[in-house]
Amino acid sequence: PEKEIRHESCATERRHKFVAKLRPLNLRIVLSDPANRPLADHDCTLFVESDAQTIPTPASGLLEKKIPINAASGMLIDRGVSSGVEQPRTERIVRFRIGHLDPVTELSGQMARLNNLGYNAGEIPDHAITAQEQNTIRQSVQFRSAVEEFQCDALGNNDAAQIKRVVDGVCGKDTQAKLLERHGS
Repeated sequence: PEKEIRHESCATERRHKFVAKLRPLNLRIVLSDPANRPLADHDCTLFVESDAQTIPTPASGLLEKKIPINAASGMLIDRGVSSGVEQPRTERIVRFRIGHLDPVTELSGQMARLNNLGYNAGEIPDHAITAQEQNTIRQSVQFRSAVEEFQCDALGNNDAAQIKRVVDGVCGKDTQAKLLERHGS
């Protein structure tokens, strides 16, 4: 949010103490399958900084946790369905940074959202991406495949003519809007 500028009158040549009231952040993570259906009853452990909490996912697949305002990173360990049924469970570890999501109009924001949704768009460079690097990434098989898979899943059961028109591996305005809708921010 935009910063609010506030002015306070104080005597000069004196010390003054100002205290900012900081509310904790609300971390929200939704576990869903490739068809965007929530994953319920998954045995999860959520780590934020040095705090850990073991919780099953509710029917909505939504995990929520109040976290400190200065939290910068976390990790989710998903151990699969926690029911008493004997079945093989695959453990999935997802590491994440808090407050580091670029806008969906930026290539790095598109890649991060695709990766967060389970489409392997590639590793996001940890430096400012040059125009040449952007072009190389956008044309890479990995990025284009991730975008195409997302576009197919986002379309659902639409007719073949529409799929041909929309599934192009290009993350244009329509795909960006669908990314925002599916990702949540």
